Amino acid sequence: YNMILAHGIEALRAELGEESPDLSEFLSILTASKNLPAHTVRDLQKIRQRNREKEIIKKRLWKLYRKSRDIRAFIDKNLSLFNGTKGESKSFDLLDSLLDEQVYRLSFWSVATEEINYRRFFDINEYGAVRMENRTVFQSWHRRVFSWIRKGYVTGLRVDHPDGLHDPLEYFQRLQRNCFLQLRLGYLESVQDSIPENVLVNLKEETFLDDTDGALPEIAGTYDEILASDPGYKPFYIVGEKILIKDERMPDEWPSFSTTGYVFLNTVNGIFIRAENAKSFSEIYERFTKSRVNFQEIVYENKKLIMQVAMSSEINTLGHHLNKLSEKNRHTRDFTLNSLTSAIIEVIAFFPVYRTYSTMDGVNERDRRYIEFATSKANRKNPAISGSIFDFLKDILLLACPDKFAEADRQEWADFVMRFQQLTGPVMAKGFEDTVCYVYNRLISLNEVGGSPERFGNPLETFHGKNIERMKFWPYALIATATHDTKRSEDVRARINVLSEMPDEWRKSLISWRRLNKRKKPSVEGQMVPDLNEEYHLYQTLIGAWPLGHMHKSLYEAFKMRIKEYMLKAMREAKVNTSWINPDSLYEDAFMVFIDSILSDKPDNQLLKELKVLQKKISHCGMFNALSQVLLKITSPGVPDFYQGTEVWNFCLVDPDNRQPVDYKERMEMLAELKRRESEMPLREFARRLMLDKENGMIKLYLTWKSLNYRKKKRALFERGEYLPLEVMGDKAENVCAFARRIGVERTIIAAPRFFTSLVSNPRGLPLGEEAWGKSRLIVPISEPGATYRNIFTDEII
Repeated sequence: YNMILAHGIEALRAELGEESPDLSEFLSILTASKNLPAHTVRDLQKIRQRNREKEIIKKRLWKLYRKSRDIRAFIDKNLSLFNGTKGESKSFDLLDSLLDEQVYRLSFWSVATEEINYRRFFDINEYGAVRMENRTVFQSWHRRVFSWIRKGYVTGLRVDHPDGLHDPLEYFQRLQRNCFLQLRLGYLESVQDSIPENVLVNLKEETFLDDTDGALPEIAGTYDEILASDPGYKPFYIVGEKILIKDERMPDEWPSFSTTGYVFLNTVNGIFIRAENAKSFSEIYERFTKSRVNFQEIVYENKKLIMQVAMSSEINTLGHHLNKLSEKNRHTRDFTLNSLTSAIIEVIAFFPVYRTYSTMDGVNERDRRYIEFATSKANRKNPAISGSIFDFLKDILLLACPDKFAEADRQEWADFVMRFQQLTGPVMAKGFEDTVCYVYNRLISLNEVGGSPERFGNPLETFHGKNIERMKFWPYALIATATHDTKRSEDVRARINVLSEMPDEWRKSLISWRRLNKRKKPSVEGQMVPDLNEEYHLYQTLIGAWPLGHMHKSLYEAFKMRIKEYMLKAMREAKVNTSWINPDSLYEDAFMVFIDSILSDKPDNQLLKELKVLQKKISHCGMFNALSQVLLKITSPGVPDFYQGTEVWNFCLVDPDNRQPVDYKERMEMLAELKRRESEMPLREFARRLMLDKENGMIKLYLTWKSLNYRKKKRALFERGEYLPLEVMGDKAENVCAFARRIGVERTIIAAPRFFTSLVSNPRGLPLGEEAWGKSRLIVPISEPGATYRNIFTDEII
């Protein structure tokens, strides 16, 4: 304030005279402002003093401004001067001087890609990272959440991006400890008459465990006693959005109920893909795009791209940190800043998982393997960088060089390791999820968070194995088929998966569509738009997202706009021909023109005719895929999670498309109608009618409603029952995923069909009866003599 208020003060003195009461008050305000504790002080008392006094000063200034016409005119004139005049560069000198006095430096947003002095959420400048490891910060940020838990408003927590935390294990431990406290306090509040006086005092205050000296020792002691007798005790339902790669497992020591469901999502998705057609699809993709594709090389190059373009500031900070460490020992002080920074980039580019979890207490065997793998690969890939530099970095990360550092330097060493670990996750997320998943387009239904696009599906044994493992170790893990972060909805993936069953038809369609659309491609600076990889991506997207039923003109235009917005985001995320940092408007506009051209609803648009024919066949089989997928989610070990709007058919794409308002009133009305109609006729007839009218989405809602209610009714069976993979025999044995759940004498059999193009003979055919299944049969567990099974959807007795 002082710089603005004191500018030209002598002229104001001369104008008003020293005897002016308004001038005296104004000068008093200036003096009070100058005497405020500096905004850089760390002393808590002085911070409170500044916060209190500045509000008083502002009120005095506002009162004087309103009262005195002369003071008001003086301040208004200064504000005008400081704001400068557009077109007159010199007039902004005062504003520039004012900005230089701030505790921050204003900069153009892209500067942060190379220069930044704070942690952020991935590469989003506005989302500053919070030091949750600081207990005061932890208390402040969790105050409202803990209040909700204490009052019983919240029964579970989903921790987003835990890999960004300084020490996830410590965070989850502290979170559970304090959730335990809130649960106990909530109970005590409900029976206040029996509470000891010393505890009653604490009930009236915000209280936290493990950071208040001696507060509530009874509750803290109780929690410690429980943990001592049961180290796996978890008082509150907490899951973490930990992204696991391939066969990676959730850290056993984390006091959470496991992940948020991406492992299940990718595993169940994989069983609907014809793995034996992998080679055919690779050939189709490479011939169409006219390029040889090495998936691992794409991942490596794009992780490096992210580090060099979007997150180079974080890499530079790490490089300087490592350089400072290297200078503390005569054996390493000649390693240059450039070579050390390059080594960091190369090692992170080869990191096979999101992050490791080392602390100064040690490195576990899991993390040791990942660190040794990444440093070894980076060393072999870069013969121009001395191997001793990679050895040094490996030793640092493995905590294997205590003799190289004095005790006083160990904290800097620890800080580097923790910062390194906090960076590998964002690089993987931005490099793989948000870049590679838009670049490698062989079959885009595989391109999901935590997915493995290079693996063309997975066998049933993998699906069953993951379910058995979850049943044993993480029975209350979330299992999902769609989230706010998935690249496309569960129903879109279910459709695109059908393509894996029909490589020959897909190849022929692509050849025809490329020929039909070749002349529709605009040219930008000699380049045809879109490129072949983008074109391949677009065709799959249209197959997957095409709405059901007839679209009148306004709906069709809305669909085209959704496709344009999605492809624009996909192009920018891919960072090949345009990007968020450096958008190429000419290229992007040309792509939009291409989409309009190929989706023209003119009668002579042959592409649209052919696309609709293929899409109709795929849509038919895709709906059965989707129904099987929902059934498997509801009946597999774990806690089934439903993303908003997926109770009926939902063909949305990546955000913001999947974050639109959901018409819950419509869904409630549909459910009410289902209940009414079900009561009016035999279940078998009702199910048959739903199948025939499956495009309205009632069949998916019905399956979801019936299965969830059955699961609720048989809670013990689905929470604790055995999981038994079942054998199928006959010509269509590979077309079924089947298992049983068993507890005591109670048994339930789940059979989910798949690969429907070999089960239905026409676009409206149903995968039912001997015509579809021949003599195939399911081998069920031995039951009591005379035991029967009832189909919960049709009421048939088997």
